[in-house]
Amino acid sequence: MRNNSSAVWLAFLGGVALGAVAGILYAPDTGANTRDKLSYRLGKYYNRLQQLLGQMERGGEASSAAGSPSPVQAQDYKKAEALLREVENLLDDMKGKN
Repeated sequence: MRNNSSAVWLAFLGGVALGAVAGILYAPDTGANTRDKLSYRLGKYYNRLQQLLGQMERGGEASSAAGSPSPVQAQDYKKAEALLREVENLLDDMKGKN
């Protein structure tokens, strides 16, 4: 059950982020304001991803004490790290355009 919950959270957060990005990009506002809003929301998403990765690490440490982490846990962790890198890149791009 724990393995599925982390995957569900990652999918949920990904959907929220994509929805926020789409909503902001289609909103009638200036480019600078849109980038500021998007940067703020991506920052919140980045922080939440960091928290989830920390929780997954702590869960992985507990499961590695009992044995090796499951393939699903390792895969979820890799996906979360990839999402974190993507958000970092987007934030860097946003800061460069302001």
